[in-house]
Amino acid sequence: MAEQIFLRTLDDRTITLEVSPVTTVEELKEIIAQREHVDVDEQRLLFEAEQLEDGYTLDDYGIQRGSTIHLCNGLPGGGFGVIRLAPNHLAIRGCYARLPPKATNCRKKKCRSSDLRNKHKLSEGCKI
Repeated sequence: MAEQIFLRTLDDRTITLEVSPVTTVEELKEIIAQREHVDVDEQRLLFEAEQLEDGYTLDDYGIQRGSTIHLCNGLPGGGFGVIRLAPNHLAIRGCYARLPPKATNCRKKKCRSSDLRNKHKLSEGCKI
């Protein structure tokens, strides 16, 4: 049973697609690639601010007749990971400046506070 859903394209056009609830996201991307000439690897599909992942069906995301899916470009690049700092650095409670271990006052002219604390260690599962 085919349903009509809407696709908001990269150039702000709205097109209609005939799909069934059991259509997978991969199949939907193939349909979009044929209609809009956008490579499958460069497609990012969003529905209600949630990115549609391959391997799921439209019914899994609650996409029904009349729903609108947004087509976006994929984001290039990747992250550099977490930068680990020396755990013995100090921080000021007021301005959060990072200071060397032997500091007694803040180095910033506006602060000059002596309310120092040790930097917190990052947990292994922590992502910044």
